[in-house]
Amino acid sequence: MIIKLKRPVEYCDKRYEEIDLDFDGLTGADSLSVSASLRKRFPREPVMQPETDERYLVALAARASKIDQEFFSLLALADFTMVKFEAQAFLLGAAGALEPEASPPATES
Repeated sequence: MIIKLKRPVEYCDKRYEEIDLDFDGLTGADSLSVSASLRKRFPREPVMQPETDERYLVALAARASKIDQEFFSLLALADFTMVKFEAQAFLLGAAGALEPEASPPATES
């Protein structure tokens, strides 16, 4: 998933005009690592629901893009919101994939 930034960002001597979020390349180990890192960084503020916790969503996006998490705080609010939305949509889409498919309607003979 590529997000074109509304306002490019200079970070670590590189100009970013887009972000490539490769959520499909992540594993369960990435999710566990992000959760552990957030618990360590914010010991008094546990990660609530991963799909709604903006710290988790941004940390996951950082992993998916292979860009430091600090980069995301430099994004314009619209771009920051889009990154969070895409991370959330990925997680909710993955959760939705577990729901059983509806049975096809019965046909009359």
